[in-house]
Amino acid sequence: MNTLSHIRPWLPKCTQFGAFFLFVLLGRLAAAVSPADALATLEIHPAFQLEIVAHEPTVFDPVDLEFDEHGDAYVLEMPGYPFPEQKGRIVRLTDSDGDGVYETRAVFAKGFPVGTSLLPYNGGFLVASPPDLVFIKDTDRDGIADLRETVLTGFSVDNTQHNYNGLTHGLDNWIHAANGGNSGRVSWGNIGDEPVSIRGVDFRFDLRNKQFEVTGRSSGGFGMAVDQWGRNFQTHNLYHVSQLVFPGKFIDALPPSGLSTLTVISDHEEGGLGRIFPIGVQESRVNHPEQAGYFSGSCGITYYGGGAFPREFNGNLFVCDVVLNLVHRDVLSPNGAALKSSRGRERVEFLASTDRSFRPVNMSVGPDGALYVLDMHRDVIEHPEWIPDELEADMDINAGKDQGRIYRITPKTGLARTTPKFDRGDLDSVVSHLAHPNKWWRDTAQRLLVEWKDRDCIPLLEKTVADSPSPQARMHAMWTLRGMGALDVGVFNTLLEDDDPGVRENALQNSIDTVGENRKTLELVLNMANDADERVRLFAAITLQTAPQDAAVYDALATILEQDIDDPWTRMAVAATAKNPTSIVEHILARDAVANREGATAFVELVARTAATNADSTAWADLLIAAQSHGPLLTAAFRGVATGIESSDSKPRGVDANVVALIDRALGDQSPELVRQALRAGRAMGAELDETQANLLIRAQGIVQDKSANPDRRTEQLGIVAFAPYKSRADFLFDLLDTREPRSIQTAAIAQITSDGSVADAERLIAMWPSLGPAVRKSAGNFLLYRRPNNAL
Repeated sequence: MNTLSHIRPWLPKCTQFGAFFLFVLLGRLAAAVSPADALATLEIHPAFQLEIVAHEPTVFDPVDLEFDEHGDAYVLEMPGYPFPEQKGRIVRLTDSDGDGVYETRAVFAKGFPVGTSLLPYNGGFLVASPPDLVFIKDTDRDGIADLRETVLTGFSVDNTQHNYNGLTHGLDNWIHAANGGNSGRVSWGNIGDEPVSIRGVDFRFDLRNKQFEVTGRSSGGFGMAVDQWGRNFQTHNLYHVSQLVFPGKFIDALPPSGLSTLTVISDHEEGGLGRIFPIGVQESRVNHPEQAGYFSGSCGITYYGGGAFPREFNGNLFVCDVVLNLVHRDVLSPNGAALKSSRGRERVEFLASTDRSFRPVNMSVGPDGALYVLDMHRDVIEHPEWIPDELEADMDINAGKDQGRIYRITPKTGLARTTPKFDRGDLDSVVSHLAHPNKWWRDTAQRLLVEWKDRDCIPLLEKTVADSPSPQARMHAMWTLRGMGALDVGVFNTLLEDDDPGVRENALQNSIDTVGENRKTLELVLNMANDADERVRLFAAITLQTAPQDAAVYDALATILEQDIDDPWTRMAVAATAKNPTSIVEHILARDAVANREGATAFVELVARTAATNADSTAWADLLIAAQSHGPLLTAAFRGVATGIESSDSKPRGVDANVVALIDRALGDQSPELVRQALRAGRAMGAELDETQANLLIRAQGIVQDKSANPDRRTEQLGIVAFAPYKSRADFLFDLLDTREPRSIQTAAIAQITSDGSVADAERLIAMWPSLGPAVRKSAGNFLLYRRPNNAL
């Protein structure tokens, strides 16, 4: 007999539909809105105007829009969504009569299974078409791509919402892309290639040199944005804006568990959800009613660097919500070494529609500086995988496949159309575009100059670095020289002292590989430990990873940390750079104003955990001894050592005598947390429980049993009791499940039982289930259901 059966009515019920974002109307779907009537359903910020520049039958199911260097518009269509059977295509749109509306379409290429992204490259386009990355080109200039080559392969093909996407030219001359969630093992397709796993990570690749590498944790969403300084932003369903603060490879030396340089930067979350304000009659949530009115289908994140909007809009991020039919605006501002995104306006969105079939999936900034919005226009946008069968039976999943719209957003005063010109015979003109107010022009000029590799432009680029009043031009010129293999060390040394912090940040990125090879570069980077900009100081710490680890480097790292110790990203960078962090901890301890800050304990815990994870007992012993005079830092060091050893495959051999003596001294401290972490570290190291420690545990148990004692003190002491052998405390713990005990005591007791208990304890919990209180039942139920040995009960 399954003895769990008689308690199942008390166990929490759980229904899992995965990332189920389906909404349905409280009645029949609204009638389709024609292109002629579409503008009347849309409300936009009063400083802007909206026009429809393409619609069916000129465009269907658009998911990406790119302008080539001639200003021609190419749209990637995904007619098969949500199924892959109907192949995607790329169409070129033409405004034949010059009225601003694209009325002519021509299929440029077709046959892309669930193609998600296209990108101008080397006279053609790269197309994200899983399982491949494909290069296409019209070599005979007849308007149809006749060259088609597979460049990369191995991308997973699964749910069409999660294919890789977001192909983007980076300032670094690599192409960056978003994972999307489907993962894969990617290779160049050559015999002997070692595939690279992209599970849970985004990536970049250099086609010229056949290099591929991961860049950091992925949000798993659709879209990627890069700002004017090369900073990376992502989006995914509930979490509408995240920043990759710096590439994840720079913390490879740190413990992998739980550490990432990707973080949600929105300051307007409510209980983990981003509130948004759709308009019109709203749809009712089927699965998660608590998410109605919040981001649940964010996608198409886009950085506006077009230079044509009013000043307060330049440098903003725009994010679509495909479920709630709107475009949200985020204003960026500094937040330590990262950025923060804030609402553009309170309680109203930048763009919203009353048309429930308005499905904005992506955006693009054109050469004219306008913001283009792609409306896939579907009645149902959710993938059937997450729609319950009984609901799907009443839906037309294909409704809207014969539709699609593209909108152009401009200031109220309007924007003139422009025809770009990048004349290879006029390199001076092309280089001058590196100073253009529109990021599209700057990026395109850099891309073309790197593709052409014309050595005649090198003097022009070096002159731009030296003389241009535009910080963006100086930065782009540096990266262009890097892409051409012509970046002289003197160029980025000059820019390490630039007046603009964004330029200095990028100059540091260019000096990472060579800082240890050039004395002048190293001196400049060391001086940047006192830079006025926190993000520059962060990259100074990162750049020093490749410098010789001498006293000057440690002094610089300590100086950076002294200023920015409360910033988690700077702590990570310094911890990953310092091969011997004890000297930095000693530097912290010498300054009470720094040592007593919360960030100091977080830093000490991180470096102690790193040493223990790497089984470097000498390093962690040195750290513990260095921190012994400061209770909070010693507590953090013990916690880090314990966590590192517990998570490491390599366990220590023996225990340093000085560390054992330090543990014994810590046990006499008045801080229960220091005592607990010292015991935990000792146990992780393999130290035996001696008589002194045994007496300490007995004394702690006595305090817990004293019901007249302060509940908080009893709970603290119960944490110390956890280090006694489980058999000696099991009965004691079960007694504490009494509903008359404080909730904190019950919760702490069940946590120890479920952590250390056996099948016999599971049977004991079943027997006493009716008497358990609500504070205990959830943890006990999880223990009974999900601990495998208990499944046989």
